[in-house]
Amino acid sequence: MNIEIDAKKVVTDFGGMTMTARLLTENGFPITRDAVDKWRRAKRIPLSHFARLALIAKDRGQRFDIYDYIKMSEDKKDAKKSC
Repeated sequence: MNIEIDAKKVVTDFGGMTMTARLLTENGFPITRDAVDKWRRAKRIPLSHFARLALIAKDRGQRFDIYDYIKMSEDKKDAKKSC
């Protein structure tokens, strides 16, 4: 079983790609909208960025619970074994 962060949901909860990039940049962590888009497409967010978003959410009084962003998927190897 694989565990991953739902990057698309994180970005949506922070107001989209442009707003997420703006919030990070305004909080001393410069990043472009294109970089945020790459997270969404790759379905992963670097830990340092994810932690920074958690701090931004806390400052804004925004809910940020890691459990809301965890996705579990069955590993392809495990799926073949069970067949």
